[in-house]
Amino acid sequence: AKGTGRGAVLRRSLLPDAKDARSTAEAIVLPRPHLLLGARSLEDVSSAARAALGPLFAAAVAATADDDDDAATSRVIDREFRDDDPDSPVSLAVIALDGGAAPKGDDFDRVAFRIKLSSKKKAVTVLPEEAVGIAASLARKRVMDAYFAEFPECDLAEEWNKSRADAAGDDGDDEEEELYGDFPPAVAIPGWAAMDPSLEALVDATRGSSPGACGPSLHPRSVAACVGALLPQSSHSNSNSNSNSPSKLTKLLAETIRTKRADAAKEAALLAARTKTDPVEPEPFLPLLVLVGATTDGLEVTAMQLSKPQGGDEEVHCPFGGISVVSSVCCCRGAGTMEGGKHTDVDVDVDVD
Repeated sequence: AKGTGRGAVLRRSLLPDAKDARSTAEAIVLPRPHLLLGARSLEDVSSAARAALGPLFAAAVAATADDDDDAATSRVIDREFRDDDPDSPVSLAVIALDGGAAPKGDDFDRVAFRIKLSSKKKAVTVLPEEAVGIAASLARKRVMDAYFAEFPECDLAEEWNKSRADAAGDDGDDEEEELYGDFPPAVAIPGWAAMDPSLEALVDATRGSSPGACGPSLHPRSVAACVGALLPQSSHSNSNSNSNSPSKLTKLLAETIRTKRADAAKEAALLAARTKTDPVEPEPFLPLLVLVGATTDGLEVTAMQLSKPQGGDEEVHCPFGGISVVSSVCCCRGAGTMEGGKHTDVDVDVDVD
């Protein structure tokens, strides 16, 4: 089967720029769909998602509210953000994926978007996974375009140009999507979002379009940030395309390691002189990094120890072969308060090439 239809959506319907979307009267914005991945009920929605969705989430809660002391307030909110409000074409609802008429409170339930395209037709249901899948397809296509622009004579680019020539007269959406649709994306996951239902939904949303295609590569966001800060900086202006310079963090760590090793060797030599014994090889210095990440959705503090120093060449890009996560503290933020705090003490070794 050719493609999944996302190629046509990217070319004809999607407005990737938020400013363009807000300035276009016909545009419909689905706010932060990745925050709803895997949610089975409104109670499962994180505080970050509740804050980001704002009135949209409040209206969904009001629509399912029981008759209690807050029922009057809920009905006021429901009238303000009801589904048939022409100014609010998007709403949230809990649906059943097993074909049932109503959710049953099981694993087949999902929080989804309802989009009112016409007052004469029923609302269209869009799962968060579908919206995230479109965004992943856009990222794949941008990677392909950038790669072809930098390496126009590569085999993949020549294959694509040939397929475009063979599909002359056609828009080529399916052929193009078949090419970039299987690019395996790498996704950095913050600790507060690393929940099983969310990760399972993310894998489904970003998996390749062809049967048997590779799934995404998921990484802790703190580790991804650390590796990114350690990677050498490419020097495109240099005549030697393989010329890379160490990053600022790598230079700082290299200088610190040299200083610590020199101090340890000096102390070992002094101790050997006093005891009239042979100098003992000092223990290697292993730097400990503390990374702090802050976004509008949450905070994360991670301590990582680096090991296995390795020289850079064409095959080895990271100056350290081992990154051990010693401890991580993270919390989800919403509505001005810190909720859902999670603390983990783990010992995870990551081998990096």
